[in-house]
Amino acid sequence: MTTDAILPLALRPRRLAEMVGQERLVSAIQKQMASRPPAAFLLHGSTGVGKTSLARILALSFQCQHQSKLWGEPCEECWSKWPEFCIHEINASETNGVEEIRKVAEMGRYRPAAPSSKRVIILDEAQLMSNNAQNLLLKHFEEASKHTVWIICTTAPNKVIVTLRRRCMTYQLHGLSFADRETLLKRAAKTAEVKRPISPLIEAAAEVQLSSPALLLMALEKYAAGFSPEEAVSGNEGSTVNTLAICKAVTA
Repeated sequence: MTTDAILPLALRPRRLAEMVGQERLVSAIQKQMASRPPAAFLLHGSTGVGKTSLARILALSFQCQHQSKLWGEPCEECWSKWPEFCIHEINASETNGVEEIRKVAEMGRYRPAAPSSKRVIILDEAQLMSNNAQNLLLKHFEEASKHTVWIICTTAPNKVIVTLRRRCMTYQLHGLSFADRETLLKRAAKTAEVKRPISPLIEAAAEVQLSSPALLLMALEKYAAGFSPEEAVSGNEGSTVNTLAICKAVTA
């Protein structure tokens, strides 16, 4: 594999089936889409667990007309045409005030331009929106245009007002189990053509209970570059402070 992007970006899942460790979540989403597709989603979970990746897969799945089997498997052709679709990804750490969110909400009232089937608005880090801004969205979520889908992502769902949460279909993404960590790291190591044995890194990740896909792939990136397994998973990068040793000592 040759790519200029770091592994957490280069190996981001592009289909629901590629979401390692989220099989129950994927099944629930596909069943919901087959019966009553929601107009608003709320995705929550810890940092690096895959919220933004999932939001992008959902957004493109609403556009792709080439999914032959299950919903949530957008084709490569549609991925290559991502900029042509009416998918708006907004970081609420930068856009969070009432007037800024009002402009976003107004955008949701309009029919998307071709080739889009839906206008999809992704609000990342939604917990950083002010309460007034969140309140402004209530009517837009409840009376959403049939041409618009909202997806909000957050690490702190308790900071999203209750009335807004009630208007969303909520899905929680969980950290990876030991077996899922092993699956992800082995698959990624093979794809990235990592030459070093992967078992020491898997064991080191288990030691510190590293379960975030993004952080696991970053650890693999460091490990492939020559860091020890312990340095790769702890982020020591040659520091004189051995975080893993400290954790073991505290546990003992």
